[in-house]
Amino acid sequence: PGAPMTALPLEPAETARHRAGAAFFDIDKTVSATPAMVAFARPLYDAGLIGKRLVVHAAWQHLRFKARRSNPARMAEIRAAGLEIIRGWDAAEVRRIVERSLPDVLAPAVYDDALALIRAHQRRGDEVWLVSAEPVEIVEPLGAFLGVDGTIGSQATVGADGRYTGEATTWVYGPDKAVAIRSLAEQRRRTDDRTAKRLDRAADRDDDADLAAYNNMLAELARRDARR
Repeated sequence: PGAPMTALPLEPAETARHRAGAAFFDIDKTVSATPAMVAFARPLYDAGLIGKRLVVHAAWQHLRFKARRSNPARMAEIRAAGLEIIRGWDAAEVRRIVERSLPDVLAPAVYDDALALIRAHQRRGDEVWLVSAEPVEIVEPLGAFLGVDGTIGSQATVGADGRYTGEATTWVYGPDKAVAIRSLAEQRRRTDDRTAKRLDRAADRDDDADLAAYNNMLAELARRDARR
C-alpha cells in the first residue's frame, strides 16, 4: 500500500482569485510518461481485482504506447476491453486504490517540464485543467494531487449498487476532448452572464436604497429647519 495522497505544494501566487485564461493538459504523453491505466495495474492486482496475465498485458501495452501513436480503432478496442474488465468492480473501492497508490505509481512519471508549465500558467493567473480519456477515478485524484483547477475524464456507468455496469457514460477521446472543452467554456460563459446580471440587479437595488436614504435624510433636515 502506498502513502496517503498528499497534494503537491502551490506557490502563494498560484492561489490568486483572478483568472486571466485557461490551459488544458492531457495526461498520457503530456503530463505523464506512463499511461495512467498501466501505472495502476499493480495496485489493482494487489487488491485482487485483476490477475497476473492482465498485469503482463498492461506492461506490453506500455511498450506499444511508447513505440507508436494510438489510432481511433485501437482506442475503441481498448475501451471495450477495459469496460468489460471492470464490469462488477466497486467504483468507490477503485477510487480509494487510486488515491492511496497515486504518489507511488503515477506521480514519479509526471514530466518535470509539464509540472513547470502548469505552475507557470497558475502564476500567470490562468485556470489549469486536465482533459483525458482516462477514467475520472484516475483523472480527478491526479488533478487534486497536482493542484489544478478542474478535470475532465471518461466516465464508466455505475449502477445503483455502486458497481460498474460495463458501459460508458462519457468517453473523452480525440475530438471529444475539444467538444468537452467547448462545453465547459459555454457553461462558464452562461454562469458568468448570470453572475453579472445578479450583480447588476444587486447594484441597482443598492443604488435605489442609497438614494432613498439620502432623500429621507434631506427631508428630515427640512423638517427640523421648519420647526426652528
